[in-house]
Amino acid sequence: MKKLVIFDLDGTLADTSVDIMENLNLTLKKFGYPAITKEETVAFVGNGARKLVERALKGEIPDNFEEILAFYNRSYNFCGSPKTRAYDGVKELLKTLVKSGYMLVILTNKPQDGANEVVKKVFRGCRFFARFRTERGS
Repeated sequence: MKKLVIFDLDGTLADTSVDIMENLNLTLKKFGYPAITKEETVAFVGNGARKLVERALKGEIPDNFEEILAFYNRSYNFCGSPKTRAYDGVKELLKTLVKSGYMLVILTNKPQDGANEVVKKVFRGCRFFARFRTERGS
C-alpha cells in the first residue's frame, strides 16, 4: 500500500510572509493605499490572493480591483521569492517521510510557476510526487 502526505505550501512548509508583505505593499503603494505590517499580512493570508488583496484594502473594493489584483499576482508570483524560507525542521521532516516510504504532494492555490519556483529554491533535494494548484482563491 502506498502512503501519501499532502501539504499546503505557503505558511505550512514555507514562510512566505515577508515576500507576500513586500509585494502586497508594492501593490498598495502603486494604487495609493497605505502599507500593511507583517502581522497584518499574516492575519490576512488564507483563501488565496483575491481574499488577501480584499483584506489589505480593508473592505474597500474599488472599481479597479481586478487591475490591483492582477498587479499583485504578477509582482508576487514572479518575484523570485528572495526571502521565502522553509520553517525550521521541515526539510528534515520531508526527508524522513520519503525515507519511510511516503509520497509527498503539495496542494496550493499559488500559481503553478510560483509554486515550482519556491519548491526548486527552498526545497532542493526534497522529492515531491506532484504539485497541484487549486482554482479557488486565485
